[in-house]
Amino acid sequence: MLKPEAQDLAAIASGLAHDLNNLLLVLQGCLDLLRLSGGNDNVLLENMQKGITEGTNLCRRLGEVCRQHSSRTVLSSVDREMSVLDINQMVRCVVDLAIIKARNGIEIDLELEPDSWPVFGHELEIKRLLLNLIENAYDAIYSGFGVIRVSTENICRPYGRQVCLSVRDTGIGMEPPVVKKIFTPGFTTKSDAAGHGLGLPVVKSIAEKHKAYIEVDSAPGQGTEVRVCFPAFEEHQAINS
Repeated sequence: MLKPEAQDLAAIASGLAHDLNNLLLVLQGCLDLLRLSGGNDNVLLENMQKGITEGTNLCRRLGEVCRQHSSRTVLSSVDREMSVLDINQMVRCVVDLAIIKARNGIEIDLELEPDSWPVFGHELEIKRLLLNLIENAYDAIYSGFGVIRVSTENICRPYGRQVCLSVRDTGIGMEPPVVKKIFTPGFTTKSDAAGHGLGLPVVKSIAEKHKAYIEVDSAPGQGTEVRVCFPAFEEHQAINS
């Protein structure tokens, strides 16, 4: 039986490995397309380089996890890497990678707030969050034909300004009892061995770390929308002052 500290480390390492696997799948898709194109597609090569860079960063983080004695220490090292970020720029970067992996018949649409407010956070972590949401949307479109819409929006709430990142799919949707379980580690709606139930718990963990909240709108046959709303930079400063 693992001690609680070891269990925390194992959970974090599993989440990082899950994300690294997603990036490797993107690279595999690039390589397959590159072979079919005769090996002269510079755009594919550039996207492969982006994926390799992200994968290298994830490996570095995994190494940090293995060297730490508790999950709290790991999270503190992440906090030191936080900065003011343009969420639209991060979305474009992740979607460029995700499009390479997209199956035939699935489109990814972008609807970005023209002047999105800056957010304060960890760039790699927010990219991980978005990549996991897009992967989840892929898996929800069983028919092979559908649309994934990725959008950003500035919202003024009674408790402050928010920048909302949304991923909506035209997949099968979920019943309310299932929606309540999707952020539980190990829970999965996938019937094959590929489902480990790690993607959405990672999303929840990253959102909580950034003081963001998650909204899920889903119904059978109507698809699913997951919204992660981050405090705008000024609001984040106020929360932590």
